Amino acid sequence: MKKVLLSALSLTVLVTSLVFSAEKSAITLAPLGLLYGRMCLNYEHALSNKTAIQPRLDYYSFDLSSVKYSWTGLGCTYKMYPKGEALRNFFWGPRADILMVNFEADDLSLNTRAKASSTWLGVGIEIGQRWVYESGFCLEIGANAEMITSSKITVGSYEASYSGFQFSPSFNLGFIF
Repeated sequence: MKKVLLSALSLTVLVTSLVFSAEKSAITLAPLGLLYGRMCLNYEHALSNKTAIQPRLDYYSFDLSSVKYSWTGLGCTYKMYPKGEALRNFFWGPRADILMVNFEADDLSLNTRAKASSTWLGVGIEIGQRWVYESGFCLEIGANAEMITSSKITVGSYEASYSGFQFSPSFNLGFIF
């Protein structure tokens, strides 16, 4: 009988702590990117009441008949919440990204298909606003500004490189748990 009561008490404490615990994590996805071949998946974990860390996975693929371009990326943002409610309300923070970029193009002069790859690095800032609803559903709108640098790549008779400033709006949907 003692074991049953002790087990029931332990289970009650565990369930209560899970149900009433503060939300510490969020997972979000950028749904508009799916319309044009991009998937960005974010996982955010609160480090304190005012800070969180958000690693992300990013994939994009663009294909024209003569040129194919894709990337796989990893990134991280250190988010600061001035109002003291991590994972909620206004946030801002530094971000860094690394992208493994692949190019493939027809080289008409040689009548072949040429391939190349490169690594791109980015450092910047992210700002935004997140709204969290009672169900745990969240909506996030923001903007990213980033300096990107890459090496020059030659794909057949095409040259590709990018170094400069990049600005992008963000719209994410997800859940807080």
